[in-house]
Amino acid sequence: MKSCDTLIIGAGITGLNLAQALKHKRKSIIILEKSRGLGGRIATRRIEDLSFNHGLPLWPEGIESDEITKRYGSPESIGLNSLIKKMAEGLEIEKLKRAHKISKRLNQWEVTTDDGDIFYSQELVITAPLPQALELLQQNNFSIPEILSDIKYSKRLLSLMVLKSEFKIPDINFGDHHLRLVGKSGLIFMASEIFSETHFEESDADQLSHLNLLIKNLLGIDLNPVTQEIKKWRYAQAKKFLLEPFIELEPSLFLIGDAFSAPGVQGSLESSNALAQHFA
Repeated sequence: MKSCDTLIIGAGITGLNLAQALKHKRKSIIILEKSRGLGGRIATRRIEDLSFNHGLPLWPEGIESDEITKRYGSPESIGLNSLIKKMAEGLEIEKLKRAHKISKRLNQWEVTTDDGDIFYSQELVITAPLPQALELLQQNNFSIPEILSDIKYSKRLLSLMVLKSEFKIPDINFGDHHLRLVGKSGLIFMASEIFSETHFEESDADQLSHLNLLIKNLLGIDLNPVTQEIKKWRYAQAKKFLLEPFIELEPSLFLIGDAFSAPGVQGSLESSNALAQHFA
């Protein structure tokens, strides 16, 4: 059992930024993270000495901002893994702790994880992608405003490839698909939202087969990668967002993240900064 002033669910960019903004204003902050790693949908995969930055917002230039660079360093320069490590410095983070039960007792929030640990706090902030946050709240019999239930996320399928030799991306129209070079012989192909939605529930083998056929049709050649992996993002990005930077669902229970204020990482930053100012 642990107690703190502010309990944050989720160690993605929203939760980490909020905790950094609050750590000099609050006596104690704890972040619960369900995974082994940090960063949520900001993700890097290392394959054959190449770093594939494949997470939200899927391309590193999407998280370049004056605010991130000023606080933590340029993501393009230091890399996404180093960025997340910088954002996590000095924070108390409980990994492999999935929030399971939420209740309020004697003006304190009580959160029980799926392994039975209990955390108490004065304030509770949920930063997970909104569909996951709402699922957790509905499981614990919270009433959900319809405006929140209407927020949907796009899905994305990606292929991470290492080729036999150097590759140059041709100057052709990829439509709503994206192709990015990693080093001289690595490629990240991100399929369009429509393609990803169509094939998302298929097996890995079928997804790779469809992706490879799509890539071949776009490029006019078969790449025949030496190594290939598929990555899937069920909650790649909110299709629409609320203008409010955060929602106080009940007194001292807050929802923040990339479904608020602005799309993508910018929304994550604006949302977490606004709540930090609210707490001041």
